[in-house]
Amino acid sequence: MIIQLNPPIWVQTPKGEGDALLIIDYGVHYNTVWVVHLFEDGQVLHFDSSDIRAMGNAMYGIPHPRPAFAPDRAYETPDHPL
Repeated sequence: MIIQLNPPIWVQTPKGEGDALLIIDYGVHYNTVWVVHLFEDGQVLHFDSSDIRAMGNAMYGIPHPRPAFAPDRAYETPDHPL
């Protein structure tokens, strides 16, 4: 099963921060695979679910991190403030 995340989820991976675009579930005998677009260089890579950390949650007051190179408020939208 493939699930498209809309909106994407901001995640931390072993290769840096990025947006998780898809989740691929191969079944109960395999870890879920996350397809992530990396902020730093634009690569789209697959990561095992044990390598992914979700970043921030506005509902619980956990702030979203900003990549070091991003200008202030670059990722802010009216429904998703930083």
